[in-house]
Amino acid sequence: MKRFFTKQLLFLFFCWLYTSNSAMAQYIEVNTDYSVEELIKDIFLGARNSTCIEIENIRISGWDGPEGKSYGYFSRGTSTFELSEGIILSTGLAKDAKGPNSSLQDFYPKDGSWRGDQDLIDVLDMYGLPSDYILNATFLEFDFVSHLTERISFDYIFLSEEYREENTKYSDAFAFLIKKADSTEPYQNIALIPGTNIPVTSLSINHIHHSNYFGGFNGVHTPTNFNGQTKILKATTKVEKGIKYHIKLVIADHGDRLGRYDSAVILKAGSFVGNIDLGDDLLVENNTALCRGNSHTIDATVADAVVYRWYKNNEELIGQNEPKLEVNEAGMYEVFIELSNGCTVAGKVIVEEYPTAKITENEFFFCDDNFDDVISIQLHDLTERIIEDFYPIYDAKFYLNQHDAELNSKNEISTVELNSSEPEKKIYLRTQTKDCPATVHEISLMMDKKSTFSSNTLLSFCDDDLDGKVEVYLPDFITQDYEYALFYLTAEEAEKNQNAIANAYTLTSSVDLYVRFKESNKCPTIEKISLEFKQPNTSTLLDEVTICKGTTTNLDAGEGFDSYLWSTGETTSTIYGVSVGKYWVKLGSNGCEYLQFVEVKEAEDIVIEKIEIQNQTITIYASGGVPPYEYALDNGNYQTSNSFHQVEVGSHTVKVRSTVLDCHPTEKNFIMLQFQNFISPNGDGKNDVLDFSDLRSKENPSMKIFNRYGKLIFEGTSSNNFIWDGKQNGYRQETGSYWYKLEWTEPGSTQVQKISNSIILKNK
Repeated sequence: MKRFFTKQLLFLFFCWLYTSNSAMAQYIEVNTDYSVEELIKDIFLGARNSTCIEIENIRISGWDGPEGKSYGYFSRGTSTFELSEGIILSTGLAKDAKGPNSSLQDFYPKDGSWRGDQDLIDVLDMYGLPSDYILNATFLEFDFVSHLTERISFDYIFLSEEYREENTKYSDAFAFLIKKADSTEPYQNIALIPGTNIPVTSLSINHIHHSNYFGGFNGVHTPTNFNGQTKILKATTKVEKGIKYHIKLVIADHGDRLGRYDSAVILKAGSFVGNIDLGDDLLVENNTALCRGNSHTIDATVADAVVYRWYKNNEELIGQNEPKLEVNEAGMYEVFIELSNGCTVAGKVIVEEYPTAKITENEFFFCDDNFDDVISIQLHDLTERIIEDFYPIYDAKFYLNQHDAELNSKNEISTVELNSSEPEKKIYLRTQTKDCPATVHEISLMMDKKSTFSSNTLLSFCDDDLDGKVEVYLPDFITQDYEYALFYLTAEEAEKNQNAIANAYTLTSSVDLYVRFKESNKCPTIEKISLEFKQPNTSTLLDEVTICKGTTTNLDAGEGFDSYLWSTGETTSTIYGVSVGKYWVKLGSNGCEYLQFVEVKEAEDIVIEKIEIQNQTITIYASGGVPPYEYALDNGNYQTSNSFHQVEVGSHTVKVRSTVLDCHPTEKNFIMLQFQNFISPNGDGKNDVLDFSDLRSKENPSMKIFNRYGKLIFEGTSSNNFIWDGKQNGYRQETGSYWYKLEWTEPGSTQVQKISNSIILKNK
């Protein structure tokens, strides 16, 4: 039993519809107050049939509690339910079967006291069907004797909550069991799909399996509260007149430990009747069906008959009251016969009609798919294409002329060839079903028109970025409507429809491709497409340009291009007076354009990083600007060497400029220190002090003077201007030899300059 149905969701979805239409709702009625005798004798059998079929030992078993009963009487009421009245046997509460289909029928006793039925389990095992968890069984059983006929039948409908389109696993179980009374022979199940040995379940009759017996899935406003149901089915079996039989009609839940998702079987009132034999069914599968236009007489003649009522497909044939009925259409034909003693007997026969071939098209078109100018048509492969409703029972033959086809001669053909010389042929199809009259149809077989490829077949592609390839999406260049277009490297592969290349194609050189092209309702054609790979030229003159501050330059792309378009809007090969900035030019050549970029930069100022002094030699270090550089000292000439020798003591200026650009030079001043080895601080204005005041222009200057014993007697600072007057702390020092040590760093340099020398101090 399926465990996942949620009819409550369906109910909520349609709640507004139910509310607005409840006054018009028409559902079946259920009454559980009838006695067992009334249900079987008065309802199921009917009082008038009591003399034809004798019934005794009646018993009904099921649920009978304060919640209600699982069986009872039902009537159609004002609904459109297929049966007018009868008996309902349910695996839940009978009263819950009343529509609308807005709640889940899911009754089961919580204590599990409503058990299954062993006879039903035995039958399920006999058919190899699941018999685990058979619960909540309801059955009626009785003995009967048929006094008039050797066949009995009754009509019923099976309904279930397990009817859902997604259910492929669960079904409740039921059976109509019959055997001779007081015998040990096994029961026979007569609740079978007509013409088969397959038991009726929600899995054997539904929208997929045996759908001709499926009544459909139920919406909300249907007469019953079940998800789906079968059509009216008939259970029938042979019996021996005057012999007592026992019949048991049983239904039960199956599939889980509780017995959920209820099902029911409804038995038609007055349908338990004797049957007469109207002959074998006329069926296609038995080769006994009617040919279209032929007729068959059904003979239901019975002694003591009073009234005959004939039905076709459950609809009464008004005016047909004779014992014989001539039929010329397919259908299920039934007759109900009232006898002079008041009994009713019935008979049924199914009449099928052989299908006839339906041919609405007589022109068929074919394509030369491999382009060899020959189309070989295997005609029997074409049969199902010509005959719309093809059945295997059709005998189909092909002929070259109508006369042979009508005579059913031996000149049958199986193959036809078309080519450009004979693009059309007429053949004749003879179809016949069994011994029914044959029909002959003229059929035209024709070579279909080839597609016309009108798009451009010479395509040029520019490698505008000169990376050696162009990414091409081939279908983009087809400018007409088409059904499909496939591309190949060779014509042979295109003809054989083999090894199609990807639509995204990387073009690295000029190449010919082949397109297999098909328009709607036409045959494919093959066209050669030439892909031309082109590359533009570039300018070898354009390169990054550096200019001096405040100046301009000219940009020249060179001659020989088909077109020029600068970012400035100019269209000449050279543009003039160009200032600092980024520019581009589109250079046209070879049918392509190349976008070339060039930048005009402003030259950086040359920076004199440092000037190193070693004795009377200076070395200049510079960066920036546009090298190489040239150097000058004071007002001297420029030289390529960055070193100057024998530089005199005093202030100087060095200049650095680019040899490439005639820009203004960068200048820097420096001082060459004067070194002394004698002082005489006597106030005569000559050599009175040791003067290293030029250290103030240096970085991190240091000046220290030591006596001959290594004692520090003076330290120069910015406060004493790095000048020593031969004193220590204001006291004159004695005449003698002294040592001085100097350290400094030239501006912009990290190299420490160190000078150490002796000096003679002479005090008078």
